Amino acid sequence: MFYSQRADAIYPSEVLLPASSAGLPDELIVLSYQIRTIDKLRLTHKYSELNDPVNQEEIYESTYSQLGIDR
Repeated sequence: MFYSQRADAIYPSEVLLPASSAGLPDELIVLSYQIRTIDKLRLTHKYSELNDPVNQEEIYESTYSQLGIDR
């Protein structure tokens, strides 16, 4: 998934992450409709970690909805 820093409306396929929830300097919008697969060898640097279970669940729900998966 990708993220954005735009200040537009949040759509059902997007999740707003406050800066404090992921240890990042700015708030971000997770874009669940922009999912990609990449080789794990390209993951060379860990930027942050999302430990907030509420935000994790919002991302899961947004992604499942985008993919048409019922939970």
